[in-house]
Amino acid sequence: MQINDIVCSYAEISEQRYYVVNLRTENRTFAVDTTTGFWFELGLWDQRNGQYDKFDIELFSYNDEFKCLGGSGTESRLYSVATEYYTYGDNDIRMMIRTPTLHHGTSARKFVKSLKIGIQRTWDAPASLDAAPPVLMVRWRDNGTTEWCSWRTANLSPSGKSIHMVEFHRCGSYFSRQYEIVLTGGGYPIALTYVKEDHK
Repeated sequence: MQINDIVCSYAEISEQRYYVVNLRTENRTFAVDTTTGFWFELGLWDQRNGQYDKFDIELFSYNDEFKCLGGSGTESRLYSVATEYYTYGDNDIRMMIRTPTLHHGTSARKFVKSLKIGIQRTWDAPASLDAAPPVLMVRWRDNGTTEWCSWRTANLSPSGKSIHMVEFHRCGSYFSRQYEIVLTGGGYPIALTYVKEDHK
């Protein structure tokens, strides 16, 4: 991996502060929450290939009128960046979160009866919106392995309830575990609110 083409920037987005690192050669972008220390990867969802692609915003600035502004690394374009936005150009923003490795401070094996994930609609989608219903996907890897288990999925109703609680049962056991949570589907304004394990 080359280190001479890394672009770093500081971003203040909706009162949250991030340090953003763009690895140009690798086409990967990482962001670190400066308050919690948690990090995550940014990318554009490639519908045809079913995977994340390069994230184009490289540099960030702050303006009293437009708040956080992001600059494209390939075009002469500026983007307004905020946590409540759910589109990037003509693309729907999709979420992918990988948790830190969990061990709960003990070496005992944890048996997970259920995994509960909260999803909330942040505001009403336009009535004219014609998009695929949102889908929640989750998988995990245990005890330091590099292989992920098969995806567990749940379809979400795009209308009606503003808060969903999705529950996955019989989620196995582990000494340590890392979760990957993906939210796909349409431009519906929904966000992850919590993740909870019910231990045996």
